Amino acid sequence: MGVDQGQRIMASVPLADGLDDGRFVNGPYDHEPYWETVQRTHVRLWDVEYYQMPRGRVLFNKAENRY
Repeated sequence: MGVDQGQRIMASVPLADGLDDGRFVNGPYDHEPYWETVQRTHVRLWDVEYYQMPRGRVLFNKAENRY
């Protein structure tokens, strides 16, 4: 997840479609390859390099049943 002028940029999937490692469920997308998709949909980011953008990831914790 990142932010463009206060607007969140997210790539979410249903929990059932995530990658389950036994403890956590993670999204299937890696940040860097997904960056091209973000740039196509956010014109102001066309000339921003992947490493310049703050980003994060939300995982589902199966033991705690929460994100």
